[in-house]
Amino acid sequence: MAEFWTLGIMRVITLFILALLLGGCVTRPSAHLTNEEVTKTAVAVAQKAGYRLDDYQSPKMMFDSKRMGWSIFFDRKPPGVPGGYISIWVDDKTGAGTILPSD
Repeated sequence: MAEFWTLGIMRVITLFILALLLGGCVTRPSAHLTNEEVTKTAVAVAQKAGYRLDDYQSPKMMFDSKRMGWSIFFDRKPPGVPGGYISIWVDDKTGAGTILPSD
């Protein structure tokens, strides 16, 4: 009986490990737009809103695979000021960009 119990536990552990490994194989959606396209859109949106990008550092960007879009941040060059940044969202499907309100 003890052998049967041990064998049952081993099967459960093996199935659990297999489920973890297979679960790790799930892929997230990838971006359709390139970094260049996103940067070009973000620059155009910021300039259209009247921002002088010479006063800002190069943009930092991150792709959000859950929301399928890009967050782009332009930080003001030193000496910075509180709230001295521009935050832009670019939708990966449409390529449309919008400025997000700063705090």
